Amino acid sequence: MSESFDNTSSVTSSKKGKSIGVGIKVECNNDAQKRQLMRALNKLKKIPTGVETLKNLSELGTTVSMAVFGGAYGAYDPVNNRILLNLLYTTDHHLTTLVHEARHAVQYNRLGKDSVYNEYDMNTQVRLNGAMEADAQVFAFQAAKEFEKIGDMGPLKALDKSSPFLLNAYCREKATEDFQDGSDKSKTVLFKSFFDSKKRMASYEDAYINNEILSTFSKSLTNGKVSEEEKKCTLTTAQIASFTCGEYMSNAVSFIDSENVTSLTKKTKNILEIASSALGRDVDVSNFATLKDTIDYKDIGYLNSTPVNDIYKNSTNVLKEATRLQKEEDVSSLYYAPIEEQNETVKNFDADTCKAFKLGKITAKFFDYFRNLSAMSEVRLAVTSKDEERRKTAQNIIENKTKENQELRDYVIVSTFIETHREKNPSLIARVIDLPEISDKVKKELLFDNTVLTKKQIASTASLTEDEEKSLKAMRKGLSSNIMKEEKAKTTAVLTKRLLLNQAGRN
Repeated sequence: MSESFDNTSSVTSSKKGKSIGVGIKVECNNDAQKRQLMRALNKLKKIPTGVETLKNLSELGTTVSMAVFGGAYGAYDPVNNRILLNLLYTTDHHLTTLVHEARHAVQYNRLGKDSVYNEYDMNTQVRLNGAMEADAQVFAFQAAKEFEKIGDMGPLKALDKSSPFLLNAYCREKATEDFQDGSDKSKTVLFKSFFDSKKRMASYEDAYINNEILSTFSKSLTNGKVSEEEKKCTLTTAQIASFTCGEYMSNAVSFIDSENVTSLTKKTKNILEIASSALGRDVDVSNFATLKDTIDYKDIGYLNSTPVNDIYKNSTNVLKEATRLQKEEDVSSLYYAPIEEQNETVKNFDADTCKAFKLGKITAKFFDYFRNLSAMSEVRLAVTSKDEERRKTAQNIIENKTKENQELRDYVIVSTFIETHREKNPSLIARVIDLPEISDKVKKELLFDNTVLTKKQIASTASLTEDEEKSLKAMRKGLSSNIMKEEKAKTTAVLTKRLLLNQAGRN
């Protein structure tokens, strides 16, 4: 059911997709949804930010609709210029969510209609996504405070449940420096406070960076080819500020360029390095500061919810049927068996089962790489322990896991790179397997995958095109010989500093 919410009076029916006068286009599946949505839209008329939100929705022709979906309170679809509110939540949630998502509509309008199809370079993407989310939350919080002013505490309480750090930071700042709610100063405080929560920033990395790259990584792995990379678009920090917070924040450019906005977690850096290298794309994350330099069970839990895990599960199910094994761990152990045993396991497999075996190996080792990082994070502090036995145990774990991860990383990157370039140029396979950066153990594994499992002979090496050379160069940058040396140097420096501080404390 498509209707139009009249910004000046009531709801009037209209033909699908059309609005009456200066009304706001709304779409509901039933009368109950319509009543719930109208309740939120009418309440927004009571506050200044709400009135401005309704005006923006009307002028931009944004459609507002409702549905049941997991997790988020709402979403804005810039391709279709549509706001979707989650029916699982209350009107109090819908009020601030509408304001938040409407601000995204304003941002995309400022960016330009072609912006939704642009593929931004990583430096732009990190700063732009962070600034857009912080700016949208500024207006959501401002709306909640305006409702509080007229005696309605519901929206602020609802917002505080999802973003308690924001209200706490705002109250702290206001206690030390007096400013008016809704002023440029208050908006600036809110914008900056958005970046105070490492947990919140990590969740946005998953939503706006990791989900995209892992989806592309998974599709390319299963399809056996990588999509052509579009030309990357770049925005200056001044442009990003003008699309978001520049209207109220005097030092917007310097803040958006600071580590508050441009930091990435260790998990995200590793995902970007591995997935981008495997796809033959040159993504440099060295210029980003580290927001969180450990990996924990929550990070592993996130990876289990991605398409990479879907590939692993599907492969495991295929192999359970082919081998009559009942347990997932028994199937997983096949991937780490000596090549001679792997050869015995797959000798009667058909082509599809061989492919499942290969994809299972790649994804299993992808996950084990991150599990090793998590294990190293857990024992890192023990390296500086006063207990010598505990310290040595921790050092051994880190050394063993680091060495193991070199081979896991190289195998995942190179095997995926081969899968995504196999059809385009089979002669590239021999060139890749023969790279000097790869250990003999990994080379033996790759040779088995690309002869026995594919049931083909590796084509003789031929000259590569300019694009293939560029892709190969990008892939090699992500191999352990380049990355692990830098990582080991950083880790050694940190641990040495801690050890010296502990010794100084004991003395």
